[in-house]
Amino acid sequence: MHRRKANGGRTGKTYALTTRTLAPDEQIQVTREHSFRPITTRRYHPGLHAISLQINGVESDRADFELAAADTPCRGTQEAASGTEI
Repeated sequence: MHRRKANGGRTGKTYALTTRTLAPDEQIQVTREHSFRPITTRRYHPGLHAISLQINGVESDRADFELAAADTPCRGTQEAASGTEI
């Protein structure tokens, strides 16, 4: 996850989803939800954020989404606000 910082830059945070060994051509579906509720140890800033997958140490293309301020409606789709499939 690439979160927006107060100065407009981004900072990355890696979350481990799973460790799996797959056979050739084997596919799996992995899902994860992330809460953006306010907490004391982390502050989320409105604006453009991004997610990407990292597989075998290689980062995939980023999928951008906009995090709206709590008192304004989201300008993206509901899928972008709750989770993006890549």
